[in-house]
Amino acid sequence: VIEAEDFMVASEDVSSLTNDDLIDLAKAKAYIKETNETIDITKVSHNIKEKRGVYSATFGTTQGNKVTVRVVVKKEVITEDDANQERIKATDFMLSVKEAEELLSDTTNINSNLIAYANASAEDYTNNSVDIVTVTHNILAERGIYEVTYATLKGTSVTIRVLVSDKTIVESEYREQISANDFILSTREALTINEPQVIQLANASAINIETGEAITVKATYDIRTVKGTYDVTFSTPKGTSVTIKARVVENLYEDPITHERIGGNDLDYSYEEAKAILAMSPAGQDAKLIHDAEVEAYNGETGEAVDITKVVSNIVAQGGNYPVNFSTAKGSKVEVKAKIGEGPRSAVSGNTNDTKNKKNKNKKSTKKYQVSDNASATSNGDMDKVAILNLLFVLLGALVAGYALLKEEDRKTKGIVSGMAITSFVVFVFTQLIHYPYTFVLFNTWSILFGAIFLIEIGFYGYQKYIIKQKEE
Repeated sequence: VIEAEDFMVASEDVSSLTNDDLIDLAKAKAYIKETNETIDITKVSHNIKEKRGVYSATFGTTQGNKVTVRVVVKKEVITEDDANQERIKATDFMLSVKEAEELLSDTTNINSNLIAYANASAEDYTNNSVDIVTVTHNILAERGIYEVTYATLKGTSVTIRVLVSDKTIVESEYREQISANDFILSTREALTINEPQVIQLANASAINIETGEAITVKATYDIRTVKGTYDVTFSTPKGTSVTIKARVVENLYEDPITHERIGGNDLDYSYEEAKAILAMSPAGQDAKLIHDAEVEAYNGETGEAVDITKVVSNIVAQGGNYPVNFSTAKGSKVEVKAKIGEGPRSAVSGNTNDTKNKKNKNKKSTKKYQVSDNASATSNGDMDKVAILNLLFVLLGALVAGYALLKEEDRKTKGIVSGMAITSFVVFVFTQLIHYPYTFVLFNTWSILFGAIFLIEIGFYGYQKYIIKQKEE
């Protein structure tokens, strides 16, 4: 038997870590179950870096037994908001499953306890203390990595990680080792997911620890097409097993170059909620959107968690659907839809103070996230109507092409008109697959393309009929 626990280490301590330090931090140990005789941990491997993030460490024995745990490199995170003239700071922290249970059960003091755990504090630029009035989190009393966001009354905020650690035990009387990673998948993938795909997404594998021979792995799961978290258990024919988490999200992108998978869910805010978000600092907006959309990113090959480093939001205080983009440092990006409820008529204007404030807030300096404008994205009204207009252009083009095929004899006319109609249809389908499968949400800039193709098609057809008529006369 070999066992170890997830652990956290300070960024400044990483460079001096030795294998013995890692064994101590993970409380790693190996022993013979029947006699309790201790076995030496002889192999230690890891990918830990000084940069704040989530990594892994593997401990093994000469007999081939191995166990892998998560390692969180912690660092104090500071957000400075020049517009609010405030700074707020907090530090990543770790809890055991039992401590998480106690934290969540004490609902009266949970916010103050979370502030104390993270040593969170805020002050203005004259060094006067500022109260932290809002604490949001997604912590559960089970092994995992979670987030806590702290914010002041003005909206200056900071988000940190919480590692809920538990013991990982690898025990196999059959001399087998099995491993798998948590993973994310889209609702569309969940619709057709099969066992080989589940095994691939989790990087599940098993070996005979004496011979190194690969062992067939079976997956047992009940993943549904509804967003949420589901258990997946992998097992060998002899019964060695491991259980991981699969999270189904509404939107997902997999980068074929970086192998990163990034996903999140659509957002639904009332008009007042949208106004409250726009009143936050840029870093506060980012943290809020990441939290509410439940955005996560993983390396599809290693299972490592990847940070969300950039958020581009086009939300305004106006009823409609707006794109919000989340991306990693390597450029992997997923787009979700933010639905904003209708507000008072006086507030629905492209020139309201809310919109002006939104533009100004995106220029604030912050040490945590980059925020940039997306000039090509729609930010006015309901984009569903835009897509229906695009589809109308496609259908009109198809009608013109159909008429030409039935009525015209000139092959050149038939070919070019039909080609334009087919091109318009293919582009429409392609853009739908890129943005939101099963919906008609598109950027309004595509309307120019579809309209242009249709007008060129009509113009060419009319010109060809004129030429043919001239020849006949």
